This record gives sequence, C-alpha cells and structure tokens, in this order.
Amino acid sequence: RRRRETARTPAALSFEGKDYPRVAVRYKGFYDGLVSCFVDGVRVCKKLSLRLSFNEYDEQGRFYGLKRLNFHSMESDPTAMHDMLAYRMFREAGVPAPRASYAEVVVNDEPLGLFSVVEQIDGQFVRSRFPDGGTGNLYEEAWPVHNDADQYLKSLRTNRDGQPSVGRMIRFARALNEATDDTFPSVLESWTDIDQLVSYFAVDRLIDNWDGVTRWICVADHCFNHNYYWYEDAERDRMWLIPWDLNHTFEVPSPFRGSGAVPEWDVTPASCEPVFVEFDIPGRPPERQIPSNPAIRERPAGCDALTRRLSLATRDRLARRTRELLDGPFRLSTLRDQIDALAARIADAVADDPNGPTPAEWRAAVGKLKEDLAPMRSYMELRVSR
Repeated sequence: RRRRETARTPAALSFEGKDYPRVAVRYKGFYDGLVSCFVDGVRVCKKLSLRLSFNEYDEQGRFYGLKRLNFHSMESDPTAMHDMLAYRMFREAGVPAPRASYAEVVVNDEPLGLFSVVEQIDGQFVRSRFPDGGTGNLYEEAWPVHNDADQYLKSLRTNRDGQPSVGRMIRFARALNEATDDTFPSVLESWTDIDQLVSYFAVDRLIDNWDGVTRWICVADHCFNHNYYWYEDAERDRMWLIPWDLNHTFEVPSPFRGSGAVPEWDVTPASCEPVFVEFDIPGRPPERQIPSNPAIRERPAGCDALTRRLSLATRDRLARRTRELLDGPFRLSTLRDQIDALAARIADAVADDPNGPTPAEWRAAVGKLKEDLAPMRSYMELRVSR
C-alpha cells in the first residue's frame, strides 16, 4: 500500500527575515487527513496539512539542515497538543522520534492559523540519530514478514539510487519467521535493541496510539498496519522501529480501547475474522467524521503471527517498562505541567487562529485532556498489574 501523492506547487518561504525562494509545497495526508476533507467535491476542513520540500528544485536546498518539513493542521486535535506530547513521550523513553514544534502560517498574506511542525523521517533524520551515520536503509510501513525483495523495495525511502539491496531486511524477516516460540526471544534480541523496542510499544500503548503499528486494517483480502518506519543499520544486523503520524493519540473515548470490538494487541482473539467498526473520532465535528465504509474492516492485531510473538516475547519486559514510564514521564503531575507549559506557549496563537477552535473551545479541550489522563493511566495500571 502506497500513499497517494498530491501535486507540488512552487513557492517562496520567508522565516525570521530569511528568504527561501525555491520551495515545493503540497497538501499532505491520505484518507483521514486529506480525502475525507472533501465531501462531494466540497472542502469541509478549514485547514489542510502541508509538506514543504526544500530540495525539490535545488538539490542543496535546506532549512536549518532539513530537506522537508510537515505542517499538520491538527484538524482532529482541538487541544493542538497531541503531536507535541506524543513525540516527546517517545523521545523521553529513548525511542528515536521526530522533533515537533509550532508555526503560525501565512499564505499570500492570508493567515491560515496555527500548525504543528513535525520533522520528516528521511535520510537526514537517520543520519542524526543512529551510530552508523544513517547510511543504512529506511523503510516506510514494511512489516518484516515477506521474503520478496519487491515488497521492501517499494517501501524503501533511502538509498534508492542505483541497485539498492534489501537483503538484510529479508534476512531479518526470515530469522523471525523461522524461529520457534522458544528461540524467538533470542532472535529478537540479536536483531533489535530490545530495550528500545519494548519502550516503543510501552509508549505506543500508554498514549493509546490507535492508528499506529498495532492497528490492522483490512481492504478486501489485504490486511496491513501503518504509521511507522524501520531503520536498518548499515554495519550490522540491527533494526530500529520509529513512530510516525501521532495525531490519533490521547483521545478519550478511544474508538477501540475498551470497546470490545477489537481486542488489545497482546490479547489472543476469539476470532480472526475482520470486523466492520463504525466509530466517531473524539474532538472531530460531525461533518469531519470519516464516512463509514463497510469495505474497510479491522482485524485483531493478535491475528498477525509476528505481532502475537512480539507481545509474548516482550510481555514481562513491557510490564516493567510501562511501570517505569507511569512513575516517570507519564506521571500525572508531569504531563499536566507539560500541558500547562504548552498552553501558555500557544494561547495567543490560538486566539489569533481564524481557522481553529475558539479560545473557549480550546480551553475546554485542554481541560478535558488533563482530566482524561487519569483514566488512561488507570487503564494501563490495571493491564500491567495482571
């Protein structure tokens, strides 16, 4: 599955007195963030997410060393904080994750409002994060279960020139698939930084990232997970999981958690038959809810053999790591202090945003977010105590 590309438009950018005269801009997103913003050809979203490419027309073009930047509209996030909190949680847990900030965007003298700015996961990202200098392969949404090179070549995001090799990824998938239940933990430890991998899943579940690596979407006979990257070390057999697209986090009530429609990722399901789930996305107005499509179904994550074995092999470590995070970065006082700091930082921008929630709506959403942290925490405390 590949994301739909939208047309790029030449643009000029001005930031803090410096001009970038040759920038490519396009709308960003797939079904949820872009296609669903149009109903019968009529745009229903006040803001659309954008991606700026600084090297599209000039190979040496950079913005403070970056080739690309993502400007997220935060249409489904009335608090304007989900990206910031979620990426910070991953970074504080030791998981390589993009940096995020805020920007007030003006296009042709027309203010569009407040956006979150998220670093792109690309060659520049991996060069700045990994000990091999980032010269290895980066894969977008490639679950390591195939032996077919074409499956990984389609997902490759670096080293695409010439004749790239995906042999290490194939060996990774083969090692996982051929391991017995007894040998799987040792294979996992030999191929990954197990502490980092466990931290990834601990944070992912704490923030209830319901549209991430543990969600399995089925269209016709094809089921897939999404919103993640794998980085492959160039010098040794080592793979790293990287989070991406965290707008559907910290949402209460969650469309899946506790609903009974789809069990948690580490629960053995009673049935692996994909089911149709009709849900409302919290904080999104009725006209922006994703239209029900019976052709799109949900399959329990535990029906994927690799996901099931990952949950079994890391269960004890995951419980310990989750407890550490509950007592550390996910402590209620810590998160609420972070929310208060972010609120003070963006209050004026929210008030000036012509396309965002009103200040009163925003304050109510921020207050609800602070209240929702307690049941989110209680849910995870109950799970790790089992």
